[in-house]
Amino acid sequence: MLMPAAFTGESSITNSSSASAGFPPRNVSAVELVRPMQGRTRPSLLRCNDGKYYVVKFDKRCRQERTFVNELLAGLLARLIGLPVREPVLVEVPRSFSYRSSTTTEPTIGTSLVFGSAYPHPPKEMLVTDFLPDRLLRRVVNVEEVFLGAFVFDLWICNSGRRDFIFSRPASEEGASYSAWLIDHDAAFNDGNWKFPGTFVPFLYGKRLVCHAASRIDSFSRVLERIENLSAQEIDKVARCVPVEWCSGDLSAILDLADQLFARRRQLRKALQRILPSIAA
Repeated sequence: MLMPAAFTGESSITNSSSASAGFPPRNVSAVELVRPMQGRTRPSLLRCNDGKYYVVKFDKRCRQERTFVNELLAGLLARLIGLPVREPVLVEVPRSFSYRSSTTTEPTIGTSLVFGSAYPHPPKEMLVTDFLPDRLLRRVVNVEEVFLGAFVFDLWICNSGRRDFIFSRPASEEGASYSAWLIDHDAAFNDGNWKFPGTFVPFLYGKRLVCHAASRIDSFSRVLERIENLSAQEIDKVARCVPVEWCSGDLSAILDLADQLFARRRQLRKALQRILPSIAA
């Protein structure tokens, strides 16, 4: 189903130097609750004090307590290696705010600092959907590069959930190409366990479309090399963007996760070679 939205810009994998801009994440303040949105973490669309719109998640609605950390850390890492994600931000929500869902009304939001991702303004100039049939997937900008890049990324961060995308195009251009954006990282890092299993095979989006390319290790090389070449300092810098209050006042577990990600980056090529036959079958 197509819905009004405002996801704009190119979705191709970008140079990491430009993608890494914006650390640490910006702080914005919520001024208006626009509407609840669909999704397993039950987000809402909020307007903030910079005049822009953000998809915001609240602790009472999230299925696990590490959702904020997973979303922020994975989103920043994706930007670091040039994958197309909406800008992750920290949203200050007044305690006087209320929100209404289809099943319940809660008088206050107890968390003052929550996770959000940019929903560009103005919101009526684009069409967005979370599903495209194969015939339209072929109209996604750099579709193989984005989907295969997301697969390598999910292998690295052990995204235990189904990889989700948003696809968007200008509303006034019926035959325009679509842009793809990675969304929803709440199941990252082994579903928030922050320990990685010995064997893991992530979900490959658009398998029928990219199956042939997925049989060749060189098809994954661009994102794979960027992850392999990350320094410990770069990963540590991203980890330290996580608010301390999201970690019960102790960043040590996040920094340990950063160390695991640094060590894991050089294991990806061998793991990818091992699972290629199964994903290309």
